[in-house]
Amino acid sequence: MEPVARVDPEDDSIERMVVFHYRFDHSRGQRRQVAVAAFDNEEEFMNELERLGAELDEHKRIGIAEDVEWISGFTKEPGYRERMRRMRRGVG
Repeated sequence: MEPVARVDPEDDSIERMVVFHYRFDHSRGQRRQVAVAAFDNEEEFMNELERLGAELDEHKRIGIAEDVEWISGFTKEPGYRERMRRMRRGVG
């Protein structure tokens, strides 16, 4: 199996498919979606979603993950972060 080419989930200059794990974030003291991986290849993205989903299901089954946790993901287009920042400021 070839190594998976991951990309930086925060690189706003590229299109990237980001995998998130909704879980308790001890550094913030709250549950939130934590970016755990990002890809520029849809097949690799889908494979990682499936792998992490199965891993999380097993962790829930044996009691080391909470029932409220989940794995998800979506595509972030170039400029996504700036668009979200502008929307939060009401700049549109």
